[in-house]
Amino acid sequence: MEYQHTPVMLKEVLEYLQPKKNGFYIDGTLGGGGYTEAIAKIAGADGKVLAIDLDEQAIANTAKKNLDNVVLVNDNFASLGAVIAENFAEGILFDGFVLDLGLSSFSWPISEGDFLSAKIRRWIWLSIPTAAIPAPATSSIIITKPIWRD
Repeated sequence: MEYQHTPVMLKEVLEYLQPKKNGFYIDGTLGGGGYTEAIAKIAGADGKVLAIDLDEQAIANTAKKNLDNVVLVNDNFASLGAVIAENFAEGILFDGFVLDLGLSSFSWPISEGDFLSAKIRRWIWLSIPTAAIPAPATSSIIITKPIWRD
């Protein structure tokens, strides 16, 4: 089965994150890559998106898209400080950060009907984009804007 993904909250993510051309962003939960791809297109050639996921298949699927301004890392967002230090110059500032802590039907071995009938709350946490995140992120990142959809 070919992997397909439609980010259901893309409009909301872009509305709250407000990515800009030449911006630097973090997608701490790459998943299907929908947010990463949209943010990368807006950030352009001189911007960057650091996309992290524990799922090797998520990394492989997004790598097929050949997004030149995306840094793909197979790791957990809990390792963010180390991941930033390994991939970016010291002192880099990121313009925004997204964590999609929802569940994907691709990740569950159940039928589509069962997944859609389940009451699963989908949370996406965003930092306010004007509060740049210093790197390496050795201290806690304050998450400031939750949005969700039942």
